Amino acid sequence: MVCAALAPRAEIRALQPQLAAARKDSFAADAVFQAEERKLAAICARARNAYSRERLQQDFHQGLAGVAAQAGDHSSAEQYAAIQLPVFCISASDAQRLEGRSKTAGAGSVFRRLEQTEIPGLRRHLRAAAERARLRAQRRLARSLFHFIDSAGAVLLGKVMRAQNGDSAGRDQRRHAAAAFGAAQQQLVAELEDLVAELSAELQEEFLDAGLSPRLAKGGQVAAERALPRAQGWGKKLNWSTYRAAVHRDGCFVSPSLKARGNSDFKGGLVDFNGQLADPILDAISTCWDELFNRRLEQLLREFEQRSLASLDAAVAAARQRLAAALGGASEAEAQLAAVDAACKQVVADEGRKLQSRVSQLLADVTAAARALPVDVVEPAVRDAMRPAYHAAKGDRGAGVFGRMKGGVEGSVVENGRGALVSAAGALEQQAAELLSGLVGRVRTAVGELVKGAGARLELLWDKCDASAPVRHAAASALHELASKAAQLCKRAGEKVPKPFSLEPLKLTPEVPDITATAAMARPSPPTPTGPASHRTPAATEPATRLHPELHEQARSACSSGLLSSLRGN
Repeated sequence: MVCAALAPRAEIRALQPQLAAARKDSFAADAVFQAEERKLAAICARARNAYSRERLQQDFHQGLAGVAAQAGDHSSAEQYAAIQLPVFCISASDAQRLEGRSKTAGAGSVFRRLEQTEIPGLRRHLRAAAERARLRAQRRLARSLFHFIDSAGAVLLGKVMRAQNGDSAGRDQRRHAAAAFGAAQQQLVAELEDLVAELSAELQEEFLDAGLSPRLAKGGQVAAERALPRAQGWGKKLNWSTYRAAVHRDGCFVSPSLKARGNSDFKGGLVDFNGQLADPILDAISTCWDELFNRRLEQLLREFEQRSLASLDAAVAAARQRLAAALGGASEAEAQLAAVDAACKQVVADEGRKLQSRVSQLLADVTAAARALPVDVVEPAVRDAMRPAYHAAKGDRGAGVFGRMKGGVEGSVVENGRGALVSAAGALEQQAAELLSGLVGRVRTAVGELVKGAGARLELLWDKCDASAPVRHAAASALHELASKAAQLCKRAGEKVPKPFSLEPLKLTPEVPDITATAAMARPSPPTPTGPASHRTPAATEPATRLHPELHEQARSACSSGLLSSLRGN
């Protein structure tokens, strides 16, 4: 019997190696299976992400087409195919594990490489977008600074029309120049005012008469027709506590329970009575509003900019022709016209750059103001109209309060809904008209600055210059180094700019002062009614205050270092 009892144990011991080998094979098979399972999970995840990315991009294009069709603009998604929507399907938890920033650091649950989580790709996209914006800002700053310094230096070194030997012929030449450019300036003002009037008429026609006004009228009518059914739907889809919470908050409440359930009628748990009443108005103008303010407005302003600069160029050329005809065959006519040509070329370039900058800033301001204008106008107008019903429901207590609350809100929609929604659409139309009116006013101011700047620069041709040639040459020398460094900075930033103004050696020639101008400056100023200051010696007879050469050098160095440090800092 003892032998019979020991036999099974011997068999068990004999089978132990086989059991261990079987377990080892099982563990190895499990490891292979898990590895293949992880690979399959990663493949499925990438396929799911690719499908989601494609569907999101398709839905984006189809959504644009759907909104356009709802607003009355028949288009298809193919028209928006050029708009590429960047989509990143990220796995933040796996990325944190793979980067060692999670408490459960180690291999990810699905992905084994950080790049597969698409977090690095998203980071690169955001950094590239920020880098592009930063580079554009730096290029704009460097370009503006260079043009400012270059323009100032060119003005300092610009030739002027001076009377030679104090004769009357030189004074006549300057008088002819003032008359020619004065007539051209008046012509330019009239042409620019006509261009502003044309722009105002185009904005009125395209943005209001044929654009927003009919759509707002239609949207107001549709909103009025849908107002009561929507108000009745709130009482059917919301329980009494959520309904009361929205009423007590003037029609807007975020419900945690609706958010958790993912209710499609109240996305994100947002219960917004006012927004739902105003939705038909906003839907009616959404595509048209985007097209007008984000695309068409820039086209109109850029066309206006080009036409304004063409008018400036034509006015300057006409003034030059008048002056050439007035000078005739004078001995110094060629030299005088050379000074005029150089000044005119600089005026057209400088004022064109300034007008372009003003138009760009104006476009950015108007676009930013128009972006949130519909929501900021329509929904508050609807809320103000519904507020009496909300406040009346707040104070109600007792049995049947939910029914009375719904009845009060729905009754207010019936009584005031049509008028309130049509009035809200009209308020948005009025705000859009005021925005466009302000735009036209700023455009008129911009072209006024254009005329003023061109006139101020051209007046230097015939006006008496207070600074002598050596003083102006010294100031231009101080700016030339800055202009060269600013040009190098623009080159490093990838911005193409012309060569800085050329600084030629100063050739001093004896100048005989203008007798007429000197006599006018020597005349005493008229006495003032009161005060002893009227008995002072005329300012024209006082010696000019001159800066000591050492102080002049220190000021030039300080100016140079300050501007360059500011440029590097930006």
